[in-house]
Amino acid sequence: MKRLRTHYDNLQVSENASQEVIRGAYKFLSQKWHPDKNPDQRARAERITRILNDAYAVLSDPQRRREHDRWIADQRRALAFDVTLAVSPGAGEARTFSYGCTEGLQPVLVGPGRRFISLQDGTVLDTRTALHWMTHSVGEEWRDGRFSGHPEFYDAGRAQDAARRFNDRYGCGRETPWRLPSKRELRSLFQRSMVPFKRVLDESVFSPDYRAPYWTRADNLWLQEDRPRLVSLHGDPPPGGNAHPLGRVRLVRGPDPVMLAEAMHQVAQGLLREKEREAALEVLNQGLAHARDTRGMEDRNVVLWIRDLARAHFQGNDYDRAEWWLKEMVQEARKRFGKAHMEVFNSLMDLGYFYKTTQNYLLARDTFMEGYELLRGLEVDEGDEGLLLALLHDLVVLLLMHRQYGQAEEIIRTHLKDLLADGEGAWPARAGMLVLVLGLLRERNGQTGGSRDLFTTFLNALPPPVAGAEDFRRPGL
Repeated sequence: MKRLRTHYDNLQVSENASQEVIRGAYKFLSQKWHPDKNPDQRARAERITRILNDAYAVLSDPQRRREHDRWIADQRRALAFDVTLAVSPGAGEARTFSYGCTEGLQPVLVGPGRRFISLQDGTVLDTRTALHWMTHSVGEEWRDGRFSGHPEFYDAGRAQDAARRFNDRYGCGRETPWRLPSKRELRSLFQRSMVPFKRVLDESVFSPDYRAPYWTRADNLWLQEDRPRLVSLHGDPPPGGNAHPLGRVRLVRGPDPVMLAEAMHQVAQGLLREKEREAALEVLNQGLAHARDTRGMEDRNVVLWIRDLARAHFQGNDYDRAEWWLKEMVQEARKRFGKAHMEVFNSLMDLGYFYKTTQNYLLARDTFMEGYELLRGLEVDEGDEGLLLALLHDLVVLLLMHRQYGQAEEIIRTHLKDLLADGEGAWPARAGMLVLVLGLLRERNGQTGGSRDLFTTFLNALPPPVAGAEDFRRPGL
């Protein structure tokens, strides 16, 4: 789990330390790290002194200390919730978003209104159309956000060959090859300027067009001949005259809605890391609507997308919206996978651990019980038994909290039936603890003989209490 650093840690005192202890710790540490006493590491001493001063300023003020204590509690809840969302209880595999198209890229929003997503490789995705554009014309180069070189001019035949040669040299980018854009697609890049009847290309995203015409293809290939057409969005005559017109080539591919969805998810994660939560929520909401309607989008990714929306609201202490999205995630998992599926179980666990983290123990009990009944009906591999044991621990404790002793005993007895019949051998620590709880429940109900047998079984299954002690249960002794 991520380490939470507090002002108490900086002063090396406990969170219930008195003002005298805090004052003494501050005095000792501030003298120890005074810059004049540490001439060989003065920069470090000055940095530590600032940290100590900030910590003491907060902890010596009762009001600011209470606010800091509340902040610590909120952060610990958020950290605990993030961990339970990242990994299913008892499982070793993290439930993370799978990037098939944008793996290794670092997408960022660019342009006015942040309409485009730069993949920082000389290409951008248009969030309106899902088209994947080259930011420069053929002949130019892009490197580290800058353009160099000069665009080449082509006649109609060479314009088609330029796209073909580019695909042969650099690949097609998944399945869809780079191609000439249609007039409508090209027009979508140009925005109206302050000058009437003029359109301009956003040069904060794309290389300048120098008022040159571009080669395009037909808007409707079913009704029009598939041959290059020269288009000037400025109305200027093409170079070379009308007899042998020349134009530039700016390539596009797609639309690729799956790639756009994955890029939007990466953008949102980057914004969350930068603490831009409102901007991240805007992208997540926009992207989810797009991802839900996209064919080829992994069902599991859509479910995890909704979970990330819940996490973002939780980190902003908006617990009502977090709960709403977690419930929505459960419904989405059922819709995509059916009612009896591990993805539904995982979604229920996320919701249950949210209730547990926010101390809504009654709803946590009910949600874990629903997950328990679901998991019992699934075919669980032996390697996944830890899932059930981890869930049982929480469920049994919640049942005991609500004085449902009989139901807790029944659940433990049902799960341990085969284990108790075997009688010998080492058990997982979680299973042994359930045996102990079952013994205590029987003791409470007056079943002294039954509880003694369980306690004996529990003791016999334990390893030696000291690592170097001899285990006299080993065969051959």
